[in-house]
Amino acid sequence: MPTVSVIIPTYNLADYICEAIDSVLNQTFKDFEIIVVDDGSKDNTREVLKKYVNKISYFFKDNGGIASARNFGIKRSKGDYIALLDADDIWMPDKLEQQINIYNIDPEIAAVFTDAETFDNNGIIRNSLRPLSAPTDTKSLKYKIFEAGLNDGSVIKGDFYPDLINSNLFAASTALIKKSCLEKIGSFDENLVIDEDYDLWIRISKSFPVSFYSMVLMRYRIREDSASGTRGMRPYLYRKRDAYMFENHLKNCKSNFYKNLIKSRVLISYKIAAWGYLNVYDLSEARRLSIRCLRYNIFQIKPFIYILVSFWPKSFIRFVKNLKKPCQKSA
Repeated sequence: MPTVSVIIPTYNLADYICEAIDSVLNQTFKDFEIIVVDDGSKDNTREVLKKYVNKISYFFKDNGGIASARNFGIKRSKGDYIALLDADDIWMPDKLEQQINIYNIDPEIAAVFTDAETFDNNGIIRNSLRPLSAPTDTKSLKYKIFEAGLNDGSVIKGDFYPDLINSNLFAASTALIKKSCLEKIGSFDENLVIDEDYDLWIRISKSFPVSFYSMVLMRYRIREDSASGTRGMRPYLYRKRDAYMFENHLKNCKSNFYKNLIKSRVLISYKIAAWGYLNVYDLSEARRLSIRCLRYNIFQIKPFIYILVSFWPKSFIRFVKNLKKPCQKSA
């Protein structure tokens, strides 16, 4: 039986998936199985994977989304640990070895996440996913991640639940999770199109301690055609999905303290998303998100302004924005 089951979901990513699989095969830790779940690809994925016939377990299923594909693979896994790898991401050679070493030192943790770099066709975008500026709460685990030096090997363990309510700290392809943990809390929520991984991190951290390892052990590829949207709209799309997801968490939250934190996150997410959709002239969506925002606090000025502006003609909004640009440059 393998120690680690590597789950690689894919959908029309034939141009990238071999690089992902090779990064697993080149791991210094060798006790793993690779499960590739093809979520209904219409490209030549099946053909390019034929060269791995004795190295991977390949499954084809009807398209159901990334959460469905990951769950499909997890159900067929045999390992004690589940490692996630998206088909367009890449692991560093010693990723699994270093994470397994952390488990050997501290077996009570449920998941180990690592740092990562982002890149596109032009090269590295960011060399780390650590916060760019110091969080205001110096006692938070997010602040400890910020304080950790790049690739300094710090292991930061604790209750990440409050920090994760504020923001997603981890990339899915860095995760190594105890399978027994998923058997207790459940796997990915297949009703979520985006944020299915973020939702799972919150549920894990609510019940178990997790660790962040301050080493860049994964490369996260940024694509303009990704499911998370174009780079310009991606932050606003994520904010909208965050709000939907946290509304579900709000229903199941029994702590008044955490309820208030979650409500604040929902409100802020809707407000930022509304602004983003207003800027791309999706006025009906901007209006709808602003109205949802006001449900959590009626005494807000910006959502009312967004609603008012959403009834203006698009040509007039463009005219106003063009007038503002010279003013901003001269300010």
